[in-house]
Amino acid sequence: LPTQTLALRLASLLIAAVGLLLCLELASKTSASRRAAVAILLLLVSWPGLLIDVSRIGNDGLALTLASAFLLSLCRIIRGNTGFRAWVLAGVLLGAALLTKAYLLALAPLLPAAAVLKVLWSRRRLPRDAAGLTVAFVLAASIAGGWYFEAWRTTGTISGEQLDAAAARFGLSGKLVAVWDVQWGGVLHSAAATHIWTGGWSFLSVRSWMYRVFEWLAAVAAIGLIVLLVRLSRKVYHRGLRVGEACLSLSACAYLLFCLGLAYFSVVVYLTRGISTALGWYLYAIAGAEAVLLASGFAGLFGMRRAAGCVAAVAALACIFDLYAVHFVAVPYYTGLTAHLPSGALAAFYPASLQGIGIGGVLSRLAVNKSAVLTPSVLLVLWIAYLFTTCGLLVYSVKLIKGAFFPNRRNYPVCGGPQAEPARGAGLAGSCHNGGEVR
Repeated sequence: LPTQTLALRLASLLIAAVGLLLCLELASKTSASRRAAVAILLLLVSWPGLLIDVSRIGNDGLALTLASAFLLSLCRIIRGNTGFRAWVLAGVLLGAALLTKAYLLALAPLLPAAAVLKVLWSRRRLPRDAAGLTVAFVLAASIAGGWYFEAWRTTGTISGEQLDAAAARFGLSGKLVAVWDVQWGGVLHSAAATHIWTGGWSFLSVRSWMYRVFEWLAAVAAIGLIVLLVRLSRKVYHRGLRVGEACLSLSACAYLLFCLGLAYFSVVVYLTRGISTALGWYLYAIAGAEAVLLASGFAGLFGMRRAAGCVAAVAALACIFDLYAVHFVAVPYYTGLTAHLPSGALAAFYPASLQGIGIGGVLSRLAVNKSAVLTPSVLLVLWIAYLFTTCGLLVYSVKLIKGAFFPNRRNYPVCGGPQAEPARGAGLAGSCHNGGEVR
């Protein structure tokens, strides 16, 4: 059983790795996050809470991959691939996603939203895509509809989730009344904390100020996103919607729909458990859309070049955060070097606690109840590899920060030499004899 567990964990992680590459592709399709695409990938692979979630045995890694693939398929439709095959692919991906996790129901409205966005930027008539949209819905319903129909028949809810089923007796009116009773401040706080980092299913946590650092960065990006959307709305009013802006709108719709689904779940938890809370790790399924919005928000305040540096800075902080959480919180707790205090808080770890057992003792304790493959020697090799890769991600993030905020102009050749100016009317980019790009 331990060997099977390890194999399934690795399989989940590999499936999620495909999803992270799809997130990179999604970022490259959006105009405001295109220059930050590599930084976005760095952030996602450095995000410790995300990696904990997709490394366990569950459908979360598959949900991330299918949701990212579905969003990409919609971007292809928006960008002009309105053939029948594109709509078929979107319908199949949505049906597979709905069979993976019920919370991906929040993405279903994106199908008509993509059709509308396609019409807005291409100025084509909606009936041209109506047939494809219908086929996509039919395929999704034929793949996953049977399961949801049975869930509705047996539990009275579409999702079939146990808390949702328990709250069914309150009806729609009871849920609407509960919206005013939920303490949304507590919901936002718990959602942010569990989205940033939760140390496994022992629900470990770190110092509150560490969460605040990432929350304030997210707040800055949110302000920038509002500024960007206001600016874009003015441009769209005068010259119409462009394809890169349509893809950004799609990511914003996906994230908004998912947040609404999370808010609904908070109402259900309040009705059944009497507490105001939310589980932020559900948002990992649309980590690509969230990262796109994060980069776009920084672009709204600092420009697209510096936005890449801002995202890289968040990735660097994530690497540092992960190194701390692994070595000072998770490993000490799971090896018995720390424990919960009578107050319920987790005792702090001090390196002096290693006296008497050493690194070898820690590795031996980590190998307990694990696969026979994971001997203390193998764990030592994995630990060294983890240190090198994480520090490598940190160094590369710093390199991206330096390139974004302190660019070397020799890396940006223009026609006629470093001091030459592009000709008037040349636009934002032009060709040079040396293959460079005018910026």
